[in-house]
Amino acid sequence: DESLGKIAHNAKFDIHMLANEGVELRGLTWDTQVAMHVLNENERFQGRSYQLKPLVSYYLREPSETYSELFGKKGFNEIELDVALAYAAKDGDITLKLRNFQRHHLERIGLLEYYETVENPIIYASIEMEQAGFVIDTERAEKLAKEMRQELAEIKQGLIEHFGDINFNSPSQLTEKFYDELKLDRFLPKEHKLSTDVNTLGILSEYHEGIKLLLDYREKTKLLGTYIEALPKQIKRDGRVHGTFNQMGTVTGRFSANDPNRQNQPYFARQLFIAPEGQVIMSADFSQQEPRWLAHFSGEEFLIETYRQDKDLYTEAAAELFGKTVEECGRGSIYRDMMKTGILATMYGTGHRTLANQLDISEQEAKDFLEQFAAKYRKVDAWVKGNEAFARKHGYVEMFMGRKRRLPDARKKGYEQFRAMRQATNAIIQGSAAIHTKLTLLAVQELCRRKGWTLAFTVHDEIGVYAPEDITLDDVKEFEDVMVNTVKISVPNKTDVEIGKRWSDGISAEEWFSK
Repeated sequence: DESLGKIAHNAKFDIHMLANEGVELRGLTWDTQVAMHVLNENERFQGRSYQLKPLVSYYLREPSETYSELFGKKGFNEIELDVALAYAAKDGDITLKLRNFQRHHLERIGLLEYYETVENPIIYASIEMEQAGFVIDTERAEKLAKEMRQELAEIKQGLIEHFGDINFNSPSQLTEKFYDELKLDRFLPKEHKLSTDVNTLGILSEYHEGIKLLLDYREKTKLLGTYIEALPKQIKRDGRVHGTFNQMGTVTGRFSANDPNRQNQPYFARQLFIAPEGQVIMSADFSQQEPRWLAHFSGEEFLIETYRQDKDLYTEAAAELFGKTVEECGRGSIYRDMMKTGILATMYGTGHRTLANQLDISEQEAKDFLEQFAAKYRKVDAWVKGNEAFARKHGYVEMFMGRKRRLPDARKKGYEQFRAMRQATNAIIQGSAAIHTKLTLLAVQELCRRKGWTLAFTVHDEIGVYAPEDITLDDVKEFEDVMVNTVKISVPNKTDVEIGKRWSDGISAEEWFSK
């Protein structure tokens, strides 16, 4: 009965468990775990968790022991019935009390509507994607695993020729070989830690061929173990892999996807994900989503006009800043790369030292570039400085729809404040983009219900669905329209739709229908 409102803590778990028994739970009005993220995304940084009992003990001042504190490792079926009844009844009672507490404070700070229209409905979108799952091409996985093991055997033989027969997964043995025997530390900057991490090996790889081989060995070993061998083992009884979509995957409210992790899925692993029989994977991602929010918030005319004219921001801005032609600043040019990195540095609060490493230029050159960028785009610079001043005064910044990112360290002094300042603008941009994606995901979910499609996944700024293989061009245009017009800001949104039977092999709609 959808008209009867339901309240839960970590509702997804309960809804999945009931679905396993053939019961569909409709009418969820509140999830106290999700609402707590909206009220305070820093719980874990403040030494607490998002479990029900610690939240109730802290916020309601009502002592509440966890299950393990009360019963240890006993199964719930082993607890005396009257005790089990009291325990279960208290769970319901304190969940209701916590809901009332949260509702009062969300209303007080103006975020009740945001929770009810964005975060609460997204719970059902997450459930739908988790239940949809992924089909894994086990034959391709087996073939790739065989090829990869052969490659690794050959790479290992090359490593033995360079370094002898040592354990190439042992940091201590590698450290002894690289620095005690081969004295490779002479190639590192002064005071650089003698490490075998990827950044250090990246520096050393320019001076020793064996290090390049080791980096290749590590990358392929990770691909084999994390994806190629692991994914087939995660297939459930229905023949699919079902992961977890966490709508509060970061403190800015971005989604994360785990078991398997889909944020960092390399192309190599994506080729294992295929569409269900008789269907295709249709996906779309936002083009330059975060820089468009930068243009929107800052009001910088050049950025706004570039997007309104549907031009490439990085190329146009590079040509203007460096005094070059548009042709000289096209894709692949150093000027475009510098501008792209510079704009991202502005949004992410990257300092000149990090920027120097990213662009492989001197620290002074990086500093000059950032100063030149700030002088050229004064509204961007003023907006960034305004965010920092607001954070110092209030201890938080505001995203789209008024959602807050709390930065208590902004009111302190020294390094803690410096670190908070670097997060201020990034939180607004990243958090607003996350809300943009969530609102669009809800609209795509509604489109799927009308069309009989299945909402399949979201990764970063990409949304994917399973649609029938006889999909029409009009269907694709409806999907595209939802992507670009659900959330409207001062610059137009842009998306690229791809269709394919395999996630890695998606092609444009034009190419799909021409074939």
